[in-house]
Amino acid sequence: MAFESLKNLPISFWHAQCVSLEDEILICGGFCINACYSYHLVVQDYKSVCTYPTNLESALNGHGVIKCEKSASTKSKDKKKEEKVDIEEEMLLSFGGESSSSNNHVLLMKYKSVWENPNYQNVWHPLRNGFGSNHYMEYVRAVISGPNDSYLFIVYPLRNLAVIDLNSLQCIAKEELPIERLWFGSCFVKANDELLLFTYRQGLSIKQIDNFRRLKYQVFSVCDGLKDTNSYSFVCLRNSVVVFFGGYQKDGTHSNHIFQFFVHDQSWKLCPLQMPVAISGTCAVVERDALWIHIIGGHDGNRPKKRHCKIKTKEFIGVYLFFFFFFLCSFFFFFFKKKKKKQKGQNEV
Repeated sequence: MAFESLKNLPISFWHAQCVSLEDEILICGGFCINACYSYHLVVQDYKSVCTYPTNLESALNGHGVIKCEKSASTKSKDKKKEEKVDIEEEMLLSFGGESSSSNNHVLLMKYKSVWENPNYQNVWHPLRNGFGSNHYMEYVRAVISGPNDSYLFIVYPLRNLAVIDLNSLQCIAKEELPIERLWFGSCFVKANDELLLFTYRQGLSIKQIDNFRRLKYQVFSVCDGLKDTNSYSFVCLRNSVVVFFGGYQKDGTHSNHIFQFFVHDQSWKLCPLQMPVAISGTCAVVERDALWIHIIGGHDGNRPKKRHCKIKTKEFIGVYLFFFFFFLCSFFFFFFKKKKKKQKGQNEV
């Protein structure tokens, strides 16, 4: 089997949000689950990190969690202390989810490894007047991009794009996306100099032009197998291939299919590999060394799962390289064949 089963999760997770660190994968809440855990890649075990505030438990449905660089305002004035903080701390932002006046949230955590600092207490701290406090941001998706990766791009229903300055954590721009609607469980990734959004029956390329002063949009088609599917997990590998795992289908069933989108020519392929089970609402995350993809949690139609498995990235990159070199070989074959035929015609004359 291409998928390797790992130790079960401590609890069942559905629509979890995960962040990849050096030797850890952080699992930060899920559908009606406010617990956060760390999975150690070497130890291959879990440790509790913390919990979200109790009033947010029902809000953790379609929330987002990202790791960002520390802003200048959060760094210490003491240079020695600043260097130590930079080494030991990871800045995490949590936002979005089911919204009401009582549970809108933008939270910040300065995470220290529970494996190396067992006595340190990791806590989610609320950010007052945060960028998402007054917006419906269920099933939010976000990526970091822009000059020096200093901006957070957030998409959320119905068709909104917000740009957040990570230094001030304030919204600096908003636009309405040229799509029909943003479906729950969509995909939003960065690939080279563009952002790619996959939702409902549409794909959208977003490029930053004029030194970030304008955004250029291009709509493209989504393959038939994903047009009526949502709640799939996804990863972008080497800025070349976006891989989609499972999902919930229009007929009420769960999918075990894996699809690949090739960025260079916007083409699609149904992968010959399949998920171990038909499942939706998983979270896919790539290890920091980019050798493995972890698939965490999900729902099989009966209940949320404790399943945790992984698969090598080369299972998907290898296919991409094969088609890339096949394309190159075909091009040169027909090019030289045409050139040789032309030379033969000239000689006959």
